[in-house]
Amino acid sequence: MRISLTVLFLVMSVVSFWLQVRRVPLKDYLSPGLTAFCGLVVLFGVRIENVPWDLGVTMAGALLLLAASDFMFERSVTNEKLFPVALGFGMISGFIIGITYNLYALDQGITPGILAAYYAIAVLAGIGVYRYLKVEPALRIAVLVYLVQVIILLAGGLATFTVGNPYFGLWGVFIFFSDSLVGLRAFPNPDRPIAWLTPARILVAILTLYYTSQIALMIWALWA
Repeated sequence: MRISLTVLFLVMSVVSFWLQVRRVPLKDYLSPGLTAFCGLVVLFGVRIENVPWDLGVTMAGALLLLAASDFMFERSVTNEKLFPVALGFGMISGFIIGITYNLYALDQGITPGILAAYYAIAVLAGIGVYRYLKVEPALRIAVLVYLVQVIILLAGGLATFTVGNPYFGLWGVFIFFSDSLVGLRAFPNPDRPIAWLTPARILVAILTLYYTSQIALMIWALWA
C-alpha cells in the first residue's frame, strides 16, 4: 500500500507541476487536491504507526484546511467574496502547522536557546522579504499577520530539521521560501527591483519548492 500511495503521489505531483507551468485550468483543482491528498497520506502514516497519532491528526487536519484555502484562492479570481475566507483558512492552517512544528521540536529536546536562535534567523529572513514588498494599506495588516505565521513556520521547520525528522522539517523550511516568493510575485516593490528574479524564474522556484516540500512530507509520513 505504501508503494502504491508513493507512486500515485509522485504521479500527481508531476502532473500538477506540468499543469501549473502550462497554466492549464485543471491546475485550480489538482493543486489543492494534492495538498488534501498529502493530508490523507499523513493519516495513513498514523495508521501504519509511522507517525505519532496526535502529530499526524493535527497535521492532516491543517493540510485539509490549507487545501480548502488554496481552492478558494483560485475561485476568488471570479468570486471576490471567497478571498477573505480563503485568507482566513490559510492563516489558521499556517499557525496550526507552525505551532505544531515548534511543539514537536521542543518535545524532541531542542533547547530554548537554539530555538531562539532559529527565531532570530526567521525574523531576519521575514524582514528581508518584507523590505522587497509593496503592499496596499488595506492589505498591510493581513500581510504582516501572514508574515508572522511564516516566521513561526520557518523557525519551527529549522528546529525540527535539527532535532527531529529532516524530511518533516524540510516542509516548513521550503514552504517559507515558497510563500515568500509568492509574496514577491504578488506585491513587487518597483522601488527595490530584483533584476535577476524574473516572473518566470519566480514561478519555477515557487513550484519547485512547493512540490519538493510535499514530496518530503510524503516521505516522512510513509517511509522515514
